[in-house]
Amino acid sequence: MYYSEGIIKMDKYYRIKILSKNGYDLANQQIMYRYKDNIEDIKNLRAQTINTDSYDISRITKIEKNQFYVTEEDANYKQISFTFPAVQVGSIIEYKFTVEFRNFRYLDAWVFQSKIPTIYSLFESDISLNRFRYSVVYTGKNIINKYQNKTISKWELENIEAIQDEDFVFCLYDNLEAIQFQLIEFMSIVSYSEYRFYEFVPSWKNFTKKMLSVPLIKKYLKRPKRSLLTKINNKLISNSSSNTEKITKIYDYVSQNYKWNNRYTKYPTKNISNLIIDKRGNSAEINLLLIALLKNAGFEAYPMLISTKSHGKVVKEIPLSIGFNHILCAVKIGKNYTLL
Repeated sequence: MYYSEGIIKMDKYYRIKILSKNGYDLANQQIMYRYKDNIEDIKNLRAQTINTDSYDISRITKIEKNQFYVTEEDANYKQISFTFPAVQVGSIIEYKFTVEFRNFRYLDAWVFQSKIPTIYSLFESDISLNRFRYSVVYTGKNIINKYQNKTISKWELENIEAIQDEDFVFCLYDNLEAIQFQLIEFMSIVSYSEYRFYEFVPSWKNFTKKMLSVPLIKKYLKRPKRSLLTKINNKLISNSSSNTEKITKIYDYVSQNYKWNNRYTKYPTKNISNLIIDKRGNSAEINLLLIALLKNAGFEAYPMLISTKSHGKVVKEIPLSIGFNHILCAVKIGKNYTLL
């Protein structure tokens, strides 16, 4: 990984040997990348199959450019799919490409493990020699034991076990041998002969402030007494005497009348008026509506960011937006908060 022409670039190379027919599925490969706002791009993709005949002569079959298929997976991601030709037992398949990052905050992690055993995996980086300084976060027993508390730019592991599905393990990534990078400082050029480093990692307090300032989140929370919400609550809780009863009725109204679109996210994509009309939304929209109704009824209610089990653990040491994928409602009842 290196810095060049205003872009951070990561060259990736994979080489796999097919040992049995069970490995034929490996001939189908996909590369996912974040194309929204030109955050990432894939360049110089090359792929080929190598077969050796009985005379020990290698025959190479390359994948042509028109055999790489690009599909738009959602509003943020695209996927490149391709299939290696002429694959048989004993084939070697290899492919390489360059990932270009224009958002320097979030770089791809390097995962040493895969679904098959890995003989050797290497990652090198010289980005710290340029305008950016990153903190390295390790996961996995072997990588932690080998490199924790060391200042280096090259990491390698050998004879790595395959990833195994485990019962009651919802996010395998939490325990994989991997390294990830968090931007901590960047250099700003002040003048021709002067430059200055600025800290990038925010405090949790500033991270919270930034999340609450997201325009659509702010719109859900800033006007708790709006007439649209008051009209709903008048029908729901006008005859309720206790706070518990009021909260229960508001919660039941939201859970029974609004359908989740099966998407976990911390960001709403539609405003509160459209959500009330559509009666369908993502996890952030539905829970922010619940918070807005509770605030309208006079309760202290706040959004609480979490990471679901399948999304993985939150890195407590570093405030990272990508560490969260869901919003819950925290409402104060008496002296304590209850999560809804």
